[in-house]
Amino acid sequence: MGNFVIIAIILLVVYLAFKKTNLFSNNNPFNIQKKYYTEDDAYNAKKVEQKKEIDRILEKISNKGIGSLSKNEKKMLDEFSKK
Repeated sequence: MGNFVIIAIILLVVYLAFKKTNLFSNNNPFNIQKKYYTEDDAYNAKKVEQKKEIDRILEKISNKGIGSLSKNEKKMLDEFSKK
């Protein structure tokens, strides 16, 4: 009985620690915040992420055709084509 109480307390503490720190949110298991040294670094990182997303969409078009795109993907592609 004593071991059960100890295990229950340990599980409770672990559960509360995970819940408080939101370790499983935003696909970031260790809750690491991206830090940028300058505004330029943040801008460049955003551009790299946008390029990856566009590359993913273009690859999807290449593999499955334009009809396979979701409304959001079509909207994103349209916005980037205007730049």
